[in-house]
Amino acid sequence: MSTRSQLLDVAAELVRTRGYNGFSYADVSQRVGVRKASIHHHFPTKEALGLALVDDYITRFDLALEAIRGAHATAQAQLHAYVQLYRASLLDGKGCLCGVLAAEIDSLPAEVARSVERFLTRQVQWLSERIAAGQATGELTAIGEPRALGEALLAICQGALLVSRSRVDAAGFDRATRALLGSFSQHAREFAA
Repeated sequence: MSTRSQLLDVAAELVRTRGYNGFSYADVSQRVGVRKASIHHHFPTKEALGLALVDDYITRFDLALEAIRGAHATAQAQLHAYVQLYRASLLDGKGCLCGVLAAEIDSLPAEVARSVERFLTRQVQWLSERIAAGQATGELTAIGEPRALGEALLAICQGALLVSRSRVDAAGFDRATRALLGSFSQHAREFAA
């Protein structure tokens, strides 16, 4: 693994567990075992590091979403698999990188904040497309505009992850996501976490 990749992985873990404002280059330096000057070589500023973190996270999440589409034929199964991405973060004791950053949006550099918004917009778009497809086939019976339902599912995943992390309780996450997925269709209940 390259030094740049190691720096990104460690910084991502620190953001996901402490927040953007809760870590410094000294923290990254200590964990990776390089001097701060090496970090500045790859990322001259913390903003540059933040942008790289979000870009890397978007790429990884896009690959996960592509894998979900390839592995699951139905909208219900795809939405359930999406929820499981957040559940896996919870079980790892980490928040969604962009969800954590969104909680700090007012103190982020403007470019990092715009990148976080880009991530969230992409999530809503992906969810909206899955929901619209499920509604078109009658698989999903939820009444509502797909974008609003996608925003609701993203909000539930992000919020339930945050609340359940604070309680160290996956059951609360499961109840919240199951309730929303169950409202999409009677058959969606079979995909409860």
